[in-house]
Formats: sequence, structure tokens, C-alpha cells
Amino acid sequence: ENVFQQLGGLDGAAGKGKGAVADLASLKRAMGLGGGSGGIEAASGAANEPRDEATGDGSGLRLPGGATAPRAAVRTAAAGGGAGQAAGPLVQVVGSIDAPPEVPDHSIEEVEGTLKLRVELPRLDCAAGLDARLSDTSAVLRVDGLYELKLELPRTVDSGRASCRFDKKRRRLTVTMPVR
Repeated sequence: ENVFQQLGGLDGAAGKGKGAVADLASLKRAMGLGGGSGGIEAASGAANEPRDEATGDGSGLRLPGGATAPRAAVRTAAAGGGAGQAAGPLVQVVGSIDAPPEVPDHSIEEVEGTLKLRVELPRLDCAAGLDARLSDTSAVLRVDGLYELKLELPRTVDSGRASCRFDKKRRRLTVTMPVR
């Protein structure tokens, strides 16, 4: 159902679903403005309602042929209701889903009897909020809402002697783990 049918239907092409307004008089009759030329201002709402910047006369909508529709009629039609119904919000937020944390770029290398895990964390300013858990065979790193990394280590390490260092300038975490 188009806007003109919601407002009560029109004679001519618009009433037949052609999508065009037959004439200004039919539009005014459908909106309850009568057939005269002075009805637009009278139906535009309260006397102190703000003027519309596009039309300059408080009407709110320009129609084909240079005519305008009253602001009140445009509001109720846009809300999906008929004449006299209050307009609702045009957009309603129903819900949102948080994005899953990303897996950060990382590398593991063995150097002189130790495993070095380097993890790039470009969205992290400091080590606060970083949760690092290390066992002899795995490493888990988390930053709530940003990053999550779960790794099985290629060698068994001595997790009790491991150390971590976060480089603020490069935004990189380096975990050094002695190999058993």
C-alpha cells in the first residue's frame, strides 16, 4: 500500500497503482484539505510549528507539480499509519552482536635452548588487561574483546622459569620459555 492509499486513496492514476498523482485537487481531497487552494497552510499543524528548510512554508514535502503536502500527513504516512496516528521512530535498534576477538599475528622460534613466542598486538597500548597463561605444553593469551590466542607449543618448556616482556613502542609481547 503506497503513501497516497494510506491517506485515504486518490482518484485517477495514483488510486489505480500507477504511482503518479492525478491532480492537486485529488491529493487535497484525500488529505482532507478540500479542493481549494488555501488548504495547505491550514492543515500544516500548530501555528508555531517550525518551518521546513526544503520548502520554506512548514509543509515538509514537495509533491509533483510544485504542490506540497502537510507536515502532519507526511509524518503519519512515513510511520506506516493512517491519518491521526502518532509517528514512531524511523529506525529501531533490535540488538547487536559483539565481534569475536581476533587471533593476533605471532611467531615461535627456538633460540639457544629457549622458545621465543612473539605476539603482535597493534591495538594494545600497555600490558594492563593482558591475560597470559602458560603451561609446559601450551600458551593462552587474551585481551578482553580484542585478542585471543591459543597455542600448543612445539616443545615441552619449563613454564615456571618463563618470562614475558611487552614492548610499548612496537606493541609486541615476547614470551621467553626455557626448553626442558
